[in-house]
Amino acid sequence: MAVLAVVIPLVFVAGLMAREPIPVMEQLPEAVVSLAQPSLAHQILEADDLWTVAPITTRVFGDATPATHLAVELTPQASLKLPDVLVYWAPQQPAGMLPGDSFLVSSLDGTETVRGALPEAALRTDGFLILFSLARQEVIDVAPLTTRQPTPTIEAE
Repeated sequence: MAVLAVVIPLVFVAGLMAREPIPVMEQLPEAVVSLAQPSLAHQILEADDLWTVAPITTRVFGDATPATHLAVELTPQASLKLPDVLVYWAPQQPAGMLPGDSFLVSSLDGTETVRGALPEAALRTDGFLILFSLARQEVIDVAPLTTRQPTPTIEAE
């Protein structure tokens, strides 16, 4: 029995030392990056007054006019001082709890600018950005988000 108490830890340590390291990719291949982050150069919206919990500059970008992909960029002007803040998009305003059809956009920490893709549904309908504290399991703040763009009209001559 005493022999096992010595041999098992030695075998365990030897196994850990003999394993090969997990390969780490320094950066994603360009083909994957271009698919994941389409060029979103057209700014659709910029607002500083959407949030009540803290001043956060909110920008929405599209890839073209009219947009086929959307992204939101959030820049907190002051730290939220809340734990584990996640940003969600939902087509309807939450009633206390995070809606079941919410879409995770990004996490928010300190005053760092974050950018996240909006779901395809945001192209068709206005929705809400939701700040959700994962640690507290509660909705912190909600901001209405208009992403629909007016359809260009062609005037008859």
